[in-house]
Amino acid sequence: MRLWLIEKRQKWDEPTYDRNNGFVIAANDEFEARKWAASQIGDEISDGWLNTELSSCTELSGDMPQGIVLADFHAG
Repeated sequence: MRLWLIEKRQKWDEPTYDRNNGFVIAANDEFEARKWAASQIGDEISDGWLNTELSSCTELSGDMPQGIVLADFHAG
């Protein structure tokens, strides 16, 4: 597994609370990491984590078991 940092590129049309701002996810590839992020949404749109224009996904380093390592969630 590799580590991926997923962050929003811009403000989505969503509330400013009860939402994730980003994730660090252990996954085999970018597509798998984006699917993990989309499966853990708050009130944000799940498609935003899958859309490369709305979110960035940067490979970090590491060899870890698959799953979310860190979630950045803003509760209201």
